[in-house]
Amino acid sequence: MKYLKVIGIDVSKEELDISIYNGEEHVLDSIENTCKNIQNYLDQWEDKKENLHFVIEATGIYHLKLADLLYDNDFKVSVVNPLKIKKFGEMKMLRANTDITASRKIAEYGYSQKPKLYEKTTKNRRKLVKIMKTIDGLKKTKNDNRNRLESIKNDSIEYEDIEQQLENTINQIEDSIKELEAKARKLVKENYSKKRKQMLNIKGVGEVVSTAVLGYFGGFEDFDNAKQPVAYVGINPNPRESGTSVKGGGNISKKGVKYLRSKLYMAALSASKYNPSCKALKERMEKRGKHHEKIRIAVASKLLRQIFAVVKYDREWDPNYEKRFKS
Repeated sequence: MKYLKVIGIDVSKEELDISIYNGEEHVLDSIENTCKNIQNYLDQWEDKKENLHFVIEATGIYHLKLADLLYDNDFKVSVVNPLKIKKFGEMKMLRANTDITASRKIAEYGYSQKPKLYEKTTKNRRKLVKIMKTIDGLKKTKNDNRNRLESIKNDSIEYEDIEQQLENTINQIEDSIKELEAKARKLVKENYSKKRKQMLNIKGVGEVVSTAVLGYFGGFEDFDNAKQPVAYVGINPNPRESGTSVKGGGNISKKGVKYLRSKLYMAALSASKYNPSCKALKERMEKRGKHHEKIRIAVASKLLRQIFAVVKYDREWDPNYEKRFKS
């Protein structure tokens, strides 16, 4: 369908920068990022919603409130990966990086590309993400307190009262972690039992990665190919260029979900040893003299692609798939 107007919105924690685009000109606006202000803004478009398409750039967690309000009010809305907007801007030579230019760029992308409509993430997936991130934070706090406790124990002065308080705090944190881990397991068992089992069959994928992937991606319903989740996480190559002739190898983009990227990065260590395809990739890159960090990122990307294939297409992992495919 050809929408008469696309409303591109650049989302920040405090403000929404808006560009209303009809294919020829932009009308700019901005409002505070609060539910009340968003609802008031949407009310003015209520009788025109059939001819509107809202397009939002995914920005951590800040876009979710707006996307869900639009979805709940029956507006057509798309949430787009920032990398797609960036590439579109480069192609159109829209290189300025002010907030207003960002909203214009988003609107023009939506008008010409007609991105897929947003489907509200289930509450269970969001709960999983919140639980996993909370567990991660609690583990860091526990380690910090253990370091403090170790420092005090090695001091020449006795601090028995402080030692006891720290030990109590560590025990309380451990109890909280166990409680949250049990909640995460229950959510996964009730909603994603088969997908979890499929992922855990992949060498290198453990409970943490499988739960995090289910939280962020579900069954990969919003992704058409493996490149998209890899870019979403931020473990895709980010080539560097100097002039027109000198090109560097580049690094990963790191424009994506930092939490999930870090978990896949850690899982790559195990995958490099026990997952045949990942191990072969590591060995090929070592022969070419690649740096160990680049190898680890490439393995993490490979692992996510395997997860995508298994979950998206409801398959069982085959450790010898690539060997058979080549023969």
